[in-house]
Amino acid sequence: MLREELTAKLSDFESKQPVGDWLWHGWRVWPVVRTRLALALHANAPPESRSVSGGESNGWFARRLATRLQRLHRFAGEKLTRRPDRRSDVVFLSTTRRNQRVGRELLNPVVDPWAEALAGTGARTSVWDLGDPRWPSIPGHASIQRAMDFERRAMGAASPGPTPDWFERLASWATDNLEADVGGPEVERDLRVVEHSARLFGEWLGRAEPRALVLDCWYGREAMGATLAAHRLGIPAVDLQHGIQGSGHPAYAGWSPPPAGGYEVFPDRFWVWGEWDAESLIQSNPGAIAPEDVSVAGHRWLSSWRDGGDPRHTDAIERIARLTDGRRAVLVTLQAGVPYRETLLSLIRQMPRDWTWFLRLHGRMRDEPQQLEAELRRACDREVDVVNATRLPLHALMRACAWHVTGFSTCALEALAFGVPTLLFNPSGEHAFRRFVEQQVMWPHQSITASQSLLGRDDPHLAAACRRAARRVFADPASPHLLLEGLSS
Repeated sequence: MLREELTAKLSDFESKQPVGDWLWHGWRVWPVVRTRLALALHANAPPESRSVSGGESNGWFARRLATRLQRLHRFAGEKLTRRPDRRSDVVFLSTTRRNQRVGRELLNPVVDPWAEALAGTGARTSVWDLGDPRWPSIPGHASIQRAMDFERRAMGAASPGPTPDWFERLASWATDNLEADVGGPEVERDLRVVEHSARLFGEWLGRAEPRALVLDCWYGREAMGATLAAHRLGIPAVDLQHGIQGSGHPAYAGWSPPPAGGYEVFPDRFWVWGEWDAESLIQSNPGAIAPEDVSVAGHRWLSSWRDGGDPRHTDAIERIARLTDGRRAVLVTLQAGVPYRETLLSLIRQMPRDWTWFLRLHGRMRDEPQQLEAELRRACDREVDVVNATRLPLHALMRACAWHVTGFSTCALEALAFGVPTLLFNPSGEHAFRRFVEQQVMWPHQSITASQSLLGRDDPHLAAACRRAARRVFADPASPHLLLEGLSS
């Protein structure tokens, strides 16, 4: 099932059922349930990101040792980073999975540029990191994963409550309309994670006393727990755009008007990259997301690469120039759960041998870059680079590539800002980017011959058309001071 079809089915169910009355421990659960269904079904796509490192074949001792080392790493992270409850005007919640190496530091390209900009106005900012700690990060980060793990273990010791009365209707509908089995324990586990996360976040937010909580992805379970805690304290929650949204995304489209008082785990505001996403959010959620709830903020990190002048970018740009050495380069951005091998390898085999193919793994893919790189080089007998493509900054790669290839990744939009067209090899891409397909700055894959002709195309007018198309997607960065002031209106 395509993502947009799933979104339409979820929206239809929501409009016909009293989901606003579905409660658990006194709060409305529908956003948790809806996003769980969407993400679970998307994850059930044919597995492309298989582990090639042995996975479960490793022995019990090796797995136990890896777990102990991970716990030690998280313990050290909490000791070496600042406390999450320090007084702050703005708290960001993100994940270390987003971190990129920039010079000698690791930087989160979604939240760190905004934290820096706000700090420049005199605001106190903190970034709370989920995931394994990574060093050296820029100042202001607090590692919270170990504390979350501890809370999760406490949650596991608690006895489950009775099955909610709405669950049977949900399970029956999912079986008939989605051909999916909805497990009661799995749904309850998600709700308990949200509730237990809210307890922890409530303690931290209560002491930090921020003017706003900013999430780089609102629909993760821990993020919804943070939003629940923020709303209990009267703190507004903001979703800071991290990737593609649009009318086909189940977390950003098809929401019916909420019940009186709203959903406690749903954001109050949305800070988006440009006019295109602002219009999509408002038009795709009539009565649920109002125009005054959406602010065009721009994409600070992308703008710094597009406009140049940031000395932190120099090393990466020079390194990629050495890797390509004047050869034509194509960037491929892979996505977890989206098949790619058959189409992509057939295409690469047909292209000139002296091209460089950068294949960038998504953060949720489990492939080992070195092993996958060796495997793909053998399979297609071409210059394929997975290691550098995954480790180097995305926008540095885009500056050096002639074309971009993906299923339906957000990177297709980002590539436009650098004058780079995109070939889309998944049907959801044609739907998500229909406007840009019509403008002929993106193309759906139709045949190897047609795609071969496209990727060999060099046209300065096409690059200019891509940049024009990007103007409504990526606005110039907004004033951080004005965005904060807007939360009070």
